[in-house]
Amino acid sequence: MILVGGCSPLPKNDFYSYEFSTSTWFKLKVEVEPECLFAKHTVELVENSLIILGGGILCFSFGSLFSPVKILLLDGKELQLESQVENSEKSEKSMSENSKKIPKSKKTKNGPKEVPRISNPTEEQFQLEIYSKRQPFILTNVDLGTCLGKWTPEHLTEKLGEKLVSVHVSKEPHMDFLNKNFNFVNMKFKEMCEGVFSHGKTSDLYYLRSLGNNIRKDVSDISESFPEISSEFQVPKCVPMASRENPKFFSSAFRISSSGIQMWTHYDVMDNVLCEISGRKRVVLWEPKEAGNLYLSGSTSHVLNIDEPDYKQFPKFAKAKNRRWETTLGPGEVLFIPAFWFHNVLALEPCIAVNVFWKHLDDSFYEKKDLYGNKDLLLGAKAMKEVDQACETLAQLPEYYRPFYAQVMMSN
Repeated sequence: MILVGGCSPLPKNDFYSYEFSTSTWFKLKVEVEPECLFAKHTVELVENSLIILGGGILCFSFGSLFSPVKILLLDGKELQLESQVENSEKSEKSMSENSKKIPKSKKTKNGPKEVPRISNPTEEQFQLEIYSKRQPFILTNVDLGTCLGKWTPEHLTEKLGEKLVSVHVSKEPHMDFLNKNFNFVNMKFKEMCEGVFSHGKTSDLYYLRSLGNNIRKDVSDISESFPEISSEFQVPKCVPMASRENPKFFSSAFRISSSGIQMWTHYDVMDNVLCEISGRKRVVLWEPKEAGNLYLSGSTSHVLNIDEPDYKQFPKFAKAKNRRWETTLGPGEVLFIPAFWFHNVLALEPCIAVNVFWKHLDDSFYEKKDLYGNKDLLLGAKAMKEVDQACETLAQLPEYYRPFYAQVMMSN
């Protein structure tokens, strides 16, 4: 983060860099003429540089001032002052030719927002221009290893056929985590694979979400649970946090689902990438601020049918339905899902995917016994418990006085 500008009795321009990982401020050494003010400056990310444009005609309460126009380029951690842009056709041409703008989400008329896509981003581009935005992105043309095209039902059955796996088996397409309209069935991998790719020969719907070797103690890790095929998959190089060697890495889940099965809407407390290997999925997402409209129990929404919801039972969901994000994820594509973004996934075809999670905060924020990345942050869980206790205490007051103290609590 760069802090630019500010006012003081003396003409002064100071620039500071803030490093989030160490919570440290650094003052940047920049030679800028005192008369060049960066008030009302403009900031834009272009390629791997942060461009800060300041100057021009500025109006203050004490009068108007013409400040020479300047451009600052922040490339990595080096801040360079460029020459004045007046009559600088070369600078404008260079910026126009080299800029690769990150696409923004688009909202269709009376429809959902589209999740923006970006082709083959670099690690620096992912960190500065995607990860920092804290919104979903689809990464295309990234290297996921030899699994693309190789992970066919025949290949997986040959490698994993006799392995026992725990599978969700359901008659209903809308899977209900809260009311458990499915059964956990232990079966051989080849039986599950035959059921998923049977093309309508069975009425059962199958969903595999891999577990740890010790289901009560271990997180899912395909390198441990499926060593026969794990080397055929690799995480995108632009997302180093998802690498198993990275200290931020949390888990990797192997997912296989029947066509037509729809997962319940939920959120995870960790960042993750959903890497689609085969088949297509429709993914619907909501920003964290929609929590109040999704009728939550823990991390899961009670609204199962998000396309034709019961508005009598869930009236506030109408607001969320009109503010959803939506995309179709195809083979070789990777969906970045930031922590606390709600998501609902519908398999349009039999699907195979790998989902990789990592901790974007310090370990101290997370519940140590969380095996799935969906237990609330410790401080968040503590705050919610204290709110519940406060509400119970408030309920002991005479009814006439409760609104008064409730308003005072909210104002603080």
